[in-house]
Amino acid sequence: MAVPPHPVLHHWYRDEAERRQRIDALFDASAGHYDRINLMMSLGSGRSYRRQALLRAGLAAGQRHLDVGAGTGVIALLGQEIVGPSGEVVALDPSPGMLE
Repeated sequence: MAVPPHPVLHHWYRDEAERRQRIDALFDASAGHYDRINLMMSLGSGRSYRRQALLRAGLAAGQRHLDVGAGTGVIALLGQEIVGPSGEVVALDPSPGMLE
């Protein structure tokens, strides 16, 4: 059974369907700015620390990597660099705007 992150806040949403629609729209609308903002907020270190996290987790050439909640695919792309042509990476995200 799926549990929402918080109860429906009736001040902002009429019901769960409207909450979901507004959250989806928020992620889709922010997708085009996400990587640039992340780059600024992390002072350019984001790619390096994400790559190191994948390597520390044991990702290696030839493996499979599933990125759930992939957003714009930054970690999936780094994973593909690590697993190489003999590996496989799949990125999943509920926001079409992020995956675009």
